[in-house]
Amino acid sequence: MGDTGEQAIIDNLVIAINDVNTSLARMCCHLTRWSTTQAIVSLTSTAGTKALPSVTIDCIPTGATILCVTALFYAWVIENTNGANNSLDGGSVAGISQVIQIRDGIPGDWYDAINFVDTQYLLSKDEIAPGHILYGTVDISGAGKVDGNDTYEFQWLLAKCKLNDLIFRSIKVGLDIEYKV
Repeated sequence: MGDTGEQAIIDNLVIAINDVNTSLARMCCHLTRWSTTQAIVSLTSTAGTKALPSVTIDCIPTGATILCVTALFYAWVIENTNGANNSLDGGSVAGISQVIQIRDGIPGDWYDAINFVDTQYLLSKDEIAPGHILYGTVDISGAGKVDGNDTYEFQWLLAKCKLNDLIFRSIKVGLDIEYKV
């Protein structure tokens, strides 16, 4: 094969590599990151804001565009140590009650990320139930919210149950991020 044939092969390889790079540049990516575990969040019939662990995002590529971010809440076990049926008291009213919120650093504004409904986590007296992952329905991407690599803080605003002693054990919060490179 002469120089012309070798050059044609090289040119074709360069074109193929550029096509792959162009395809990758339009790729949507998915990333989920979790906090460390917090041992317990104990709710009473008096509303109180509960601190939750933070989540650090450190691997979104420079120049990526964040498309959508959803918050996650996980409890390994939910326990009602009250002698009567128990559940959350009241649903979410944006910025007022029963909502998990997120902020991008201190100081910073809190944004609603996961909404609860009245009687959510209904447990019988003295019941211990396996927990689960709760996905938020609010897109929390954007300036001042989740906008890139950073540490994000969480809180459960005005958490309250109908009766005392609703306990969430081995708590984690997370961020589910879709982005385009």
